[in-house]
Amino acid sequence: MNGLDPPPQSISLECKQRFADIDIVGYVKNRGSRRWPETAALQFCHGRYDGGCPRLHLAGLQPGEVAQVVLDLRNLTVSGEGADHMVWCIINSDTGEVLDPTQLIEVAIGFTASNAGDLPDVEGDVSDASSPHSSFIFPSESGGSDSSWMDCGNIPTAGKQKAARTNPKAPSPESVGVTEFIGNERIGGALKTHVRDFQVREVGIDGKVARMSGEFLLKSWAVVERAMTKQNMHELHDFDEEAASESPSGTWDSGQDLASSFRQGYDMSLRETEVFIRGRCGPDAVDKIERFVKSQRAVRGGYALIISLPKGSLDHGDLFQLKGAMLKKALSCKVPVFIATKFTRENVEVGLVINAKLNAHLRSYMSEDDGQQLIRFFVAGYSSETLTLTLRTRGHYSDEDILDRFVEGTKSTLRDLEFDVSNGGEAKSLLVQARWTREHTQLSLSRTPRWRFVLEKQNVELQTFLLGLERQLRLPRDSVHYAGLKDKRGITHQFISAPATHSEAQIRAAVEQLNEDLAGTGSVRVDNFQVDNTGRKLRSGMLMGNWFGLRIRGVCEGASQKLKSLQTVGFINYFGMQRFGFEVDGASVPVLIGGALLAGDIKMALQLWARPSDSNTAFARDMYEEWMRDGRATKALQRLKTLPRPIQEKLKLWKELLEYVGDDADEPKYREAVKHLNLPKAMLHLFPTAYSACLWNRLASRRIRDGGLCVRAGDLVAVGAGDNFEKLKRVESDEEACQYTINDIRLPQLGLQREGICRVSDAGVDVQKL
Repeated sequence: MNGLDPPPQSISLECKQRFADIDIVGYVKNRGSRRWPETAALQFCHGRYDGGCPRLHLAGLQPGEVAQVVLDLRNLTVSGEGADHMVWCIINSDTGEVLDPTQLIEVAIGFTASNAGDLPDVEGDVSDASSPHSSFIFPSESGGSDSSWMDCGNIPTAGKQKAARTNPKAPSPESVGVTEFIGNERIGGALKTHVRDFQVREVGIDGKVARMSGEFLLKSWAVVERAMTKQNMHELHDFDEEAASESPSGTWDSGQDLASSFRQGYDMSLRETEVFIRGRCGPDAVDKIERFVKSQRAVRGGYALIISLPKGSLDHGDLFQLKGAMLKKALSCKVPVFIATKFTRENVEVGLVINAKLNAHLRSYMSEDDGQQLIRFFVAGYSSETLTLTLRTRGHYSDEDILDRFVEGTKSTLRDLEFDVSNGGEAKSLLVQARWTREHTQLSLSRTPRWRFVLEKQNVELQTFLLGLERQLRLPRDSVHYAGLKDKRGITHQFISAPATHSEAQIRAAVEQLNEDLAGTGSVRVDNFQVDNTGRKLRSGMLMGNWFGLRIRGVCEGASQKLKSLQTVGFINYFGMQRFGFEVDGASVPVLIGGALLAGDIKMALQLWARPSDSNTAFARDMYEEWMRDGRATKALQRLKTLPRPIQEKLKLWKELLEYVGDDADEPKYREAVKHLNLPKAMLHLFPTAYSACLWNRLASRRIRDGGLCVRAGDLVAVGAGDNFEKLKRVESDEEACQYTINDIRLPQLGLQREGICRVSDAGVDVQKL
């Protein structure tokens, strides 16, 4: 066929090949005059595929509309003649009928030498593979089964597309502060060639290496655990003596009591709510509420702080009663609002949030009364109750389509609510029921016993596991905790804490369901359950360290001898490159975002976060740069909406940011956008830590460059164990420095202060000047 590159000579036509880290990417266009049905799908036309016959669904593609298609081949085995070519067609996935015989796509797959090393169980010679060969071919406009073929032009190249699309260029070590080394010996080689080459095991605050029951104690683990008992810089916590038991004790509610307190506040008369709010929040609190909901900000949306109260001045029941009363007062002004609470170190802040976009969406689907009832149901928090609502029907849309469109507009704000079609309803209306997908509230679980167990994961992000487990157990978000993040690509073991609201068997069953959802792309296991009746939650940094098992492949001759020097000389424990994400213009994007967040420049932080970084969206960068220059969000949004839907989905954050801030937005508008866009809290935490890690790397490099390997006056050294921290001391003289070694030096790190404790300041360092 014209335009199709020949297959690589290193791959036989008669072979069995397992593809790894390869994506097939291209575009499909509906060239007909009719909308494709909801069952339209893209499917292989020939060949035998041991992993099943994958289909890419193209539901409802309109005439002339283009859709991007991506096939992840990591779990697909292709064999037989033509295994190096894939021919596709558009079918009805229910009947198997070919919708358009001329709509064929043929792809030739190739492998580069770099990714061929990642292909396990390869049969056939791939050692001489050169650049990948592939192209997507569409039939010409003349149509017909015998029509000529034409090359699509700038279609992404299969075989290298995934690396370019999901692995943008990493920043250089120098750009994140890694410039100095104790030794310059190089061993070469490659790390993480296979998942099993990288193993991490957390060392908990009890000094134990995380492991599954039945695992034998390796010699290297025993060395670590003995060292933990002998060190005097940290106090170990013995779970067996302190808190552990075979079953949880104590009781907790699932949020029903708090929901009841909320209803007490909401069910007050309007006059009673005003008296109650003034009594709790001061004489001007009611006026603040009225001014905010009647101001122009009520049209655009925004946030207003009503009161900041000292912690402990209200118990949880009183707080929910206050939220109910404030919502009743705000809704009396006919403006739907949310009641937002924020817990700081010393205070509880209570304010109002108006989401103009959500309010408009609710008005288009339901009556004003139903909209207010839905807001009340959501603000009251988790409960076992259901709420019946009436949605307006639209044109010829089915009930399912109407519900899907309604949910699409609410899911980013009304999180953890689900909606189902209910029976009954009048003409031109649809009854739906709203219910919570979670059973407990954060506040109701704050003092409950907790499980502590070991998590083993392979090729799975920790956040994927945490969110999945919370969803399966119907726990509130951020209720399952960990001490430290672990790499995705590798076999890792770490300690996890979770509320003891479910039995060990229920947690194991939930994890098994997560494995099914992963569909072979990764795996998770849990074991070694202990109950901690103190209710202690794992927090970031609550670990003694990590044990690493690394396999480096393709090392230089004499590498083993060179590595022995690490036992005597040691090395600088820099923050690794995986913490710094991808680069733009030579700098780490997470570091830039983190610096902007810490400096309070929220506008710059969100603009950097929304920047297109994927090679598939390179053509969108010009649009982005133009928006950065002229600030015309409306123009950028119009151009963005002309892109194929899959590309728009990849740029979802930028699209939502443009929709919210509008043209020439200022800093306050971007601050409001942080709340409106429901940005993931984990990322808002990780960006500043990336900035902090970069500063530490630079400080470490500067210390070694200027001070060498000897302790100097002015260094901070560890001198003993404190309460959850090492005690630090500032070396005052060269004579005192002789008492310590380079291993005793501790470099200050931004963000390590907890609950007002700053061990750097306690050691006599002017932190503000630093």
